[in-house]
Amino acid sequence: MPSEYRKTRTSGLYIRHSRACPSFADEERRCRCEPSYRTHRRIDGTMRWSPVFKDRASAMSWDGHEAKAERAVRAIRREGQTFGEVAGEWWALVEAGTYARRRGRSKKLSDTTIADYRGVLYGAAPAREAGVGGSLVLVERCGRRPIAALDDSYWQSIVDELVRDGKSYSRIATYLAVIRHVYAYARRPNLRIVTNDPTRELQMPANDGEVRERVATADEAAALIEALPVLDSAGALSWEAVLEIRASSQSAVALADRFGVSDALVGKVRRGELYKTPEGRRSRETGDRAGWGLAFYTGMRRSEIGRAQWQHVFWDADEIMVAQSKSDAGEGRRVPMVGPLKRILREEWMRAGRPGTGPILTRSVASGKWQARADQAWETAGLARVTLHEARHTYASFLMAAGYNLKQIQEYLGHADLVTTGHYIKNLPVPRGTTAREKLEAYLAAELGEIDP
Repeated sequence: MPSEYRKTRTSGLYIRHSRACPSFADEERRCRCEPSYRTHRRIDGTMRWSPVFKDRASAMSWDGHEAKAERAVRAIRREGQTFGEVAGEWWALVEAGTYARRRGRSKKLSDTTIADYRGVLYGAAPAREAGVGGSLVLVERCGRRPIAALDDSYWQSIVDELVRDGKSYSRIATYLAVIRHVYAYARRPNLRIVTNDPTRELQMPANDGEVRERVATADEAAALIEALPVLDSAGALSWEAVLEIRASSQSAVALADRFGVSDALVGKVRRGELYKTPEGRRSRETGDRAGWGLAFYTGMRRSEIGRAQWQHVFWDADEIMVAQSKSDAGEGRRVPMVGPLKRILREEWMRAGRPGTGPILTRSVASGKWQARADQAWETAGLARVTLHEARHTYASFLMAAGYNLKQIQEYLGHADLVTTGHYIKNLPVPRGTTAREKLEAYLAAELGEIDP
């Protein structure tokens, strides 16, 4: 038995007091220190002492498994770098912005892609902070295994598990994209940690997700935007009404009914969050109409809508510039600002106090609440829902129906190549009111004049 450790009344548990503690000399006396604990147990047929613990519960729960873990780690080390180590090296390049998303191209991964990959590799931030288990996390599941020992059967079992968990085809594809990036890094000529990628021949589940073929007509798009709720206008109340609300002892509900606004707006007025001065009566919060207007009438991606700025709205030129995009081809493009969108944006701009700079949207389009709010409004109005990406398809349909050519549609959508644009075009409605002959004849007539047959 280690010196200075004494038996306790609990079998196999030993305690050690500091030399200055009264209990060190006489165990009947009251302890005045923080004692140490060890247990003596039979592990794999051999009596073994536990490590030293500073609390009784940890000593009691020791079962010797860390010794097995140490042996497993030593065995792993002999087999080369683990998946977690290689993934960590790759992720350091991603976060430093030095990892190109495609071989031979210098463009780094977009911020939204990095956030998505981080959740797959290390877990979502809220779940990590709360210590709550959720979706499969690659580093937790595979991190301690040698990457060279992970074969196609192992990764197929991971795919099958994701299918059983109800993950969509696109989500499983995201998991595989991260794994393949890690293997691409591990196969670099200066590393050669592995020689092949075992995920290339994996069997994916059937793509049971809905194909993004839904596009809205022009009337339907206008109705969908119109059905979205309008935030209380900060200019809805006169300054006299503001003073009257602040001086009144009536309830917020009664005042809201009286002035035709919401009780939430009345509360903001009373707390001084709005209408601080007669000139500064505007709210900086924007509703959802501006975001959906950008989606339907400019075809911006979700991330592009979230980054849209007022300084990039050129009122006189009737254009909007997309300053940041996930693709090189999409950055800096100028999209025509049509009448319906200009009206929506001007209403938001006026209500926000005519800002010269700053984001157009104050609500996050990345949050699930964005789609949920729209879905609720559309269900109430009896309208079929659309997603932001389907709104982007709708914009492509508007361009096609208006007679824009494929190259122009590619430019306005911010695609790097025509192949991607082709995925949008194949599901679009044929322009109404003209046949192939009539379209060509109209062009020739405009160029050459009317020709009698």
